[in-house]
Amino acid sequence: MSVTIQNIAPTEIEAESFRIIAKEIGDHNFDSATFKVVQRVIHATGDFNFAENLRFQSQALSRAMEVIRAGENILTDVNMVAAGISKGMLVSFGGSVSCLVADEE
Repeated sequence: MSVTIQNIAPTEIEAESFRIIAKEIGDHNFDSATFKVVQRVIHATGDFNFAENLRFQSQALSRAMEVIRAGENILTDVNMVAAGISKGMLVSFGGSVSCLVADEE
């Protein structure tokens, strides 16, 4: 038995993962920005049911981008959410992310 080891860049693996997710979902009613969020949720969870079960308020993404660009801070009660947010991107707009779930107060 022969094993071939390939060196594949993480960005290539991620791009292929998103291609597979898009193919698996097929036709959908999401706009392109919302579909990117759906793909990321599925990528993070491995659960394709989110394509059917996620609901977005019509202005949710545009409003989120407005407040991020305005330098507002993000507060979450989930450490993994905080870990998945680009701190560098937030800092460039003057914001930060905090998770206080483990705080003693």
